Amino acid sequence: MDAMSNRAEDLHQSTGLFLSAHYGASKLSWCLENSSVIKEAWETGRLCQRLADLSSIRVHRPAESEATSRGTSFLLSGMPEAWPDPEPGTWFRPGDGTAISERYDRWLEEMEKNVRGEG
Repeated sequence: MDAMSNRAEDLHQSTGLFLSAHYGASKLSWCLENSSVIKEAWETGRLCQRLADLSSIRVHRPAESEATSRGTSFLLSGMPEAWPDPEPGTWFRPGDGTAISERYDRWLEEMEKNVRGEG
């Protein structure tokens, strides 16, 4: 367990991120706050489109970014029948993800070499 806590501390020291069950969310949040390239890709929809292309599945980006507070408000209001529907959001359908898949495969190969100490 000490090895894991050392890695978690190393991760935090080098990136400012904490290892958690919500690591992906905190990583995206950090990237949006600290990278103008990622922020622009998020705002223009390119980030979701690339994710759809890479995964070959549709990606939905809700119009509301904070669904938890909406659900809590609904429950605290006694679950009224006349509750407005959420905005529909945007669907991103997979396109030709060949180029991004190839880049991802090369990146993954290099990361695996690095982990094995070959990089």
